[in-house]
Amino acid sequence: MTYLFKKKMWQRIMKCLSVLSLILIVDCFVIETSFIKINTYHLNGKWQGNGMPVKIIQFSDVHLGKSYGVATIRKIVKQINNLKPDIIVCTGDFIDCASDVKCREEIIKELRNLKAPYGKYAVYGNHEYKEDGESVYRHMMRKSGFKLLINEKKEIKIEEKELVIIGLDDSVSGKMNIPLATNHLLDDQYNILLAHEPDVVEEILDLPIDLQLSGHSHGGQFRLPVLGALYTPELSKKYIKGMYNFPNSDVKLYVNVGIGTTIIRGRLFNRPEISQFIIGEN
Repeated sequence: MTYLFKKKMWQRIMKCLSVLSLILIVDCFVIETSFIKINTYHLNGKWQGNGMPVKIIQFSDVHLGKSYGVATIRKIVKQINNLKPDIIVCTGDFIDCASDVKCREEIIKELRNLKAPYGKYAVYGNHEYKEDGESVYRHMMRKSGFKLLINEKKEIKIEEKELVIIGLDDSVSGKMNIPLATNHLLDDQYNILLAHEPDVVEEILDLPIDLQLSGHSHGGQFRLPVLGALYTPELSKKYIKGMYNFPNSDVKLYVNVGIGTTIIRGRLFNRPEISQFIIGEN
C-alpha cells in the first residue's frame, strides 16, 4: 500500500512538472515574444511648470532579420501612434544582421507612418556595425524620417523652452565621443542622452544630463525569479532593466528591454516593451 501510494505520488509530480515545463516553453517561445508591453513613466524635474508636458516614446533592439520583419514593424508603428507621441527615439540594434533584412523598402514605408511633431531620432547599436549594417541602417532611418545622431545633438524648442536630444555612437563597435556630443550643454535645458549601452551612464554622471535612454541588455532576455537576468552582454552588466537613480547626480537612466531577440528567439519572465516618458506633467 505504501509503495503504491508513493508511486502514484511521484507519477502525479512528474505530470505536474511536465505540464509546467510545457507552459514555460510556450510562454518563452510564443507568448512573451508576441506581446509588447507599454511601460509609462512620469518625470518632472526642471521641465515641470514650463508649459505643455512632452511625451517621448522609446523603442529599442528590434533585431530585424530572420525572426522579425515587416509584421513586427507594423505592430510597433500602430502601438506607438496610438500613444500620440511628441518625440520618438530608437536606441539601436534595429537590425540584427543586415543580410537577413528583407523587404527593406516596405519597412521604410511603415516607419514613415510613425508620427511625432517634434521629430524622430535614432542612434547606432553594436549590431548595426556587423556586415554592411551601418549603411543599411543609415539608409533606412533617414529614408523613414529619423534623424540619426552620431556624437551630436539636436535642440528642440517647445513653448519657449529647450529640450535637447543627444546621440552617442555605439560604445562597443562605433566611435563614441562624449565630449563632442555633449559640448555646450546648458543646465536650464532638458537634456536627454541616447546611448545604446547602459553602463556608459557612469561616464556622464557629472554632466548636465537629465535622462539617459538605453537598450542593449534585453533585460537579460531570460530571467528567473529571485536570480534575475541569466546573462547580459558587455556594457550592460550593471544596469539591466528599468529606471535607475544615482546618488549625488541628477541623472536618471532607463534601460529598455527591447522588442526583438538575438541568437535564441525566446524570452522568459521578460516581455518586450515600448517605453513612454511623460515629462513635466503636473
